[in-house]
Amino acid sequence: MNLRPLAVYGILIATSGGLLAIPLLTDPGAGPSRPAARIIAPGDAEAMVETARSTAAAAPAPAESPAVSKANPPVPADPDQSAVEQPLEDSPDMAAAAEDLPVADDETEDEAAAATRVAVAEPDPDARLTLLSVTVQRGDTLARILTDAGVSRGDAQAVVDSLRGVFNPRDLKPGHEVRLHFLADSDAGAGAHPMGRLHEVKLAAAIDREVAVRATDANAFVAAAAMKSVDRMLARSNGEIAGGSLLAAGMASGVPANVMTEMIRIFSFDVDFQRDIQPGDSFDLMYERFELADGRLVRGGEVMYAALTVAGQPMRLYRYKDARGSVDYYNEKGHSVRKALLRTPVDGARLSSRFGMREHPIMGYSVMHRGVDFAAPTGTPIYAAGDGMVEEIGPRGGYGHYIRIRHTGSYSTAYAHLSAYARGLKKGMRVRQGQVIGRVGATGRVTGPHLHYEVVRDGKQVNPISVKFPSGDKLAGPELARFHAAKAAIDRSLVSPQTTDQLAATSNP
Repeated sequence: MNLRPLAVYGILIATSGGLLAIPLLTDPGAGPSRPAARIIAPGDAEAMVETARSTAAAAPAPAESPAVSKANPPVPADPDQSAVEQPLEDSPDMAAAAEDLPVADDETEDEAAAATRVAVAEPDPDARLTLLSVTVQRGDTLARILTDAGVSRGDAQAVVDSLRGVFNPRDLKPGHEVRLHFLADSDAGAGAHPMGRLHEVKLAAAIDREVAVRATDANAFVAAAAMKSVDRMLARSNGEIAGGSLLAAGMASGVPANVMTEMIRIFSFDVDFQRDIQPGDSFDLMYERFELADGRLVRGGEVMYAALTVAGQPMRLYRYKDARGSVDYYNEKGHSVRKALLRTPVDGARLSSRFGMREHPIMGYSVMHRGVDFAAPTGTPIYAAGDGMVEEIGPRGGYGHYIRIRHTGSYSTAYAHLSAYARGLKKGMRVRQGQVIGRVGATGRVTGPHLHYEVVRDGKQVNPISVKFPSGDKLAGPELARFHAAKAAIDRSLVSPQTTDQLAATSNP
């Protein structure tokens, strides 16, 4: 028999009498082993954390993310999470096997990173319980964290299996905290965990949602999720649009990106954000803000009021729900901001080529350019310019990946050179104005990534920038009276803030 030496590692466990070293035998011939988490007593926690900080400080600093600036505004989150680029679909078996993958699947945790993970044991408010708090590091899985803490492999797998009903273990990220509660067990025999039986595992699934797996009397585990209390309030923000970027100006003043994206959308019917915004222009905004009791932002909500001053001319828009339950934005006269079509169906783009005669950048001779080009990074979301039906979708020669939408009346719009289509989008499907239908790309006959956008009226391409689109609804009669009541409530809240419940009760009688 071929005997190989065994390398010995150990885990320090906090007990009432001090530290207990538990040796772990590993076979070096089986490949490199991952250092276990260091578990320390409460009194030694500060010294160990300081050691961990020193170790981390000696490591190379990570690349710094670009700061929010006038020239480099952050890209807003996709407003339509259901419409994303076409992914490769995993089979059910593949998905199940991948549930407990490491938190970073493109690289593994090295020994130095593992050694900096400090699991701190401390008394629980319940005197019978001991809390072990573990910070997730790159390369960790929940099952590995549990077994490193001394939980049996069977119990660790049972916890993971139970948790899948309320939380995907693959969503565990570096920096997350996993809290293990052990229950003192006086009847435990030899080889039992020094802190007792695993009683509960808790972790934050989201900023406002916590999940827990608790042991039952039948030696099984049951998972549950609980939402944290979230307060709704109205927030106000205003300022100058320095550098020409409304998005950057709003986010610099603390407004969530999704709120600024919505403000840009509702003004995009009348404002060309690539060319109209000038130094000295300003914005004013009131929106819903959802916070935890400690003041941490959970998410931004609806835009209740938005004002934009461009070239000295103020434009004010109010959110209003009509008697049918439809929500839209209206100016002070009760005219809907919505037009039949968007002039710019992509955010943050630069007009790189106008409608009309031009020298073709590839062919080298003059030709009629029957649309406008918006230069933007590959992957930038493209929105449907208006409500309508997908008339054509697929490759189309020099247009590359192409979509054409037929709208009500005599209008159609076309979108070319896409890198991807929205998931599930097919010919014959209906789309709504502002819905993400694809992503900017460089397919077909192009020199770089951009969106080629065409507006077709009565079968003929027209200039999307100069064409006059039909206006939206104009409120009248009792509906206009309701709107004026809602507007008055919002105007009062601009002077004396109200809660969102008060505002809703007043603005939607």
